[in-house]
Amino acid sequence: MTTLAFDGRAALYCERCGFADIEASHERDAPASESWDDAILRFRKRAAGTRCDGGDGDDGG
Repeated sequence: MTTLAFDGRAALYCERCGFADIEASHERDAPASESWDDAILRFRKRAAGTRCDGGDGDDGG
C-alpha cells in the first residue's frame, strides 16, 4: 500500500489493483476480455447481415 497525498488530503493506494481508499478483492470476477481479433470478427459477422447504401443517404429510390 502507498499513501497518496494532495492538497492536505491522503488516500491509501494499492499498486497491485489500482484502487484507492476502498476495500477491493484482487480476484477478477469479470469474464476474460475479448481480443481485438475476436471483436473485429464479431463486427464483420454482424455487418455482413446488414444492408449498406454507400453512406450518401441515397437508397437508390
